[in-house]
Amino acid sequence: MSQSSETVLDEDDVARGNATIEITVPAEPDQLAVIRAVAGAVAAQRDFDPDAIADLTLAVDESCTRLIRRALPGAVLDCRFALTENGIGFRASTPVDPGTSPSGRNGASAGTC
Repeated sequence: MSQSSETVLDEDDVARGNATIEITVPAEPDQLAVIRAVAGAVAAQRDFDPDAIADLTLAVDESCTRLIRRALPGAVLDCRFALTENGIGFRASTPVDPGTSPSGRNGASAGTC
């Protein structure tokens, strides 16, 4: 069974065009569809054109895939979408195997994209 959570948006932030959406899912490949769906929905609500929605969704998917491949067994993946007047920022993090890094060298014990 998978779990996810999201942060309730502050109405004042939404009115100003600034808000943060957070989701936490198991760091498993089958959760990528959930994360992609959130990315696409957030971009669509911000009136991104179809190409920009596809670009954001792909970038989020690639970042999360890299982290999931390095994640410790049973770890969760924390994803944050920051909505601003200028666009959408994205950050994901999870505990990773300290013996791996994106470059294949020994790396840190936490991964963030």
